[in-house]
Amino acid sequence: MKYSKAEELPVWKDSIKLVKSLYEEINNWTFKNDFALQDQIKRSVILVPSNIAEGFARKTWNEFLRFLDISLWSLSEFYTQIYIAYEIGYLNKEKFDSFDKEISNIEKQIKSLILYLNNK
Repeated sequence: MKYSKAEELPVWKDSIKLVKSLYEEINNWTFKNDFALQDQIKRSVILVPSNIAEGFARKTWNEFLRFLDISLWSLSEFYTQIYIAYEIGYLNKEKFDSFDKEISNIEKQIKSLILYLNNK
């Protein structure tokens, strides 16, 4: 059963792919025992599509806009955490760059959606 149509949004789909990419990579990371960083990274990346979906299910565009902002904040948190993982050697440059590219793409989509909704 679908509670909303958020899964039809390209930004929602791309953010789900980002979550999946993280989970696939995290099993290969050398910090399997660094539970604090792992937990924080998982939480921040999961919040991106979750807040897009929650906002989309709300009754007004203003509420949706608020949740899109929250998604951007979570995306920024995720970037910071993968940057830390890269800096301490848990993540190689190639994978960091791949995540960075995905993050930039999602950020642009969210900001475009915000601009669109603000002009409605």
